[in-house]
Amino acid sequence: MKKLENLVYKAAEYLCLAFMLLMVAIVVITVTGRYVFGRTPAWGDETAIACMIWLGLVSSSLAERDGRHIRITAVDKIYPPLLVKILHVVFYFVKVAFALVITVNSIKLVSFNRNVYMTGARISEAWVSLAGVFMGVFMIFFLICNFKKEVLGK
Repeated sequence: MKKLENLVYKAAEYLCLAFMLLMVAIVVITVTGRYVFGRTPAWGDETAIACMIWLGLVSSSLAERDGRHIRITAVDKIYPPLLVKILHVVFYFVKVAFALVITVNSIKLVSFNRNVYMTGARISEAWVSLAGVFMGVFMIFFLICNFKKEVLGK
């Protein structure tokens, strides 16, 4: 399971890297076009924003895997260990439920946006909505892996 987790993590990490590099390249092209040539590519801003959406959503699942999201640890010190463990289990179920809601609604959004196109880039909005599906799937996978490690001790 650890190998699969590392493989999925690397895939998500490379996806983030690709969208970051693509976003930087698009912004450089757009800014150069605007200030050097006096013409801005019509597709520049939209595709840079789409890359930023992908980067933000997929990287949030990476943060969940590494435990980098903000959390209140005072509860862990105030309550007895058994109650803290029960709360952690509840928190995992709430997070998985949230990720499932995001995934299901993102799938609906992909279907809804398949015939809607960005005006400048002429790319279907479904591709942007697909970022939510990836985020949800990655997040559910990482939550299950973390649950097994933290709660079940495997």
